[in-house]
Amino acid sequence: MWFDYPVHREDTVGVLKDCEVEDIAPIGKRISARRRPMKTAARSARRALKQLSAVCRRTAKCRISELAEYIGKSEKTVGRYLKEHGGFWIEEGECGLKAQ
Repeated sequence: MWFDYPVHREDTVGVLKDCEVEDIAPIGKRISARRRPMKTAARSARRALKQLSAVCRRTAKCRISELAEYIGKSEKTVGRYLKEHGGFWIEEGECGLKAQ
């Protein structure tokens, strides 16, 4: 079909026969394709938290900027990981493990 605003016309000449529709995948496959990157991100966050807790165990206090540089993430991301975990305290750019 040709699009001639506001009318759609059928392609009688055959110019569009070589064109393929881009996204014909079933909805289930499209959704699962979007979930894979989320699973990968969650796995990456867990690994980063393991590294952060190991570093914080060695030293009582750590600068978030140093941790960010150590694991290769931004300071904002490291701060979010620490808050989501709940086992760390954060004050004025520094953090550490909470006393148990």
